Amino acid sequence: MLNAVNHRYLRDLSEIASASAQAFGPQGLNGRGGRGGDNIVLTRNDGLDLVVLDSLLDLLSLVYAVIMRGIQVQEYVQGPQDLTVTTLPDLKPSPDTYLIAIHASATNFFDLLQIRGKYQHQPALPFMAGAEFAGVILSTPSSTKAPKFKRGDRVFGSSQGGYATQVCAKEESLMPIPPGWGFMEAAGLMVTAPTAYAALALEARVRKGEYVLVHAAAGGVGP
Repeated sequence: MLNAVNHRYLRDLSEIASASAQAFGPQGLNGRGGRGGDNIVLTRNDGLDLVVLDSLLDLLSLVYAVIMRGIQVQEYVQGPQDLTVTTLPDLKPSPDTYLIAIHASATNFFDLLQIRGKYQHQPALPFMAGAEFAGVILSTPSSTKAPKFKRGDRVFGSSQGGYATQVCAKEESLMPIPPGWGFMEAAGLMVTAPTAYAALALEARVRKGEYVLVHAAAGGVGP
């Protein structure tokens, strides 16, 4: 069983040893409370720190991500209410991509267009819906000896297939999650934040002291 002290300090992860071996290698994982008990630090049995998680929920998300589930669009739909989550074959990263366990995904206007077949960049059917995500590196590209990120790193990014428990992404599509940010906050950074910034700072050239009218809370990338 998972033993917890005050529902925060994890002492024994033996029950998920098989899942951790698949995600992090045969060394498996141990857990301990860290940073004053506010976080969970996962370490391999050989002592290597892999990742700091914000909560037990993040830990369960990481373990759940070993099972590949997602929203696959088999045919165009009228809206998100027509989408379903299914169990899918494990992803097989290409030599130049990372495999990421997704902890949070963002929803954008173009995602809604894409599932209806109305976006200017339509992947061929069937395809995995979603783009923006935040999560933890499960494996690194086999084609490079010095990848920018390592197993266990917290990253955010954008790649087709963000509405799933796992996604493959190239290095240029990933960024490290800023210190103090959670997965939920970071999931909307890769596409939404730069687009909103470009509209305000580069196109509108907003300056300090000026007023900006926000006429709809429809998302950073919306109509």
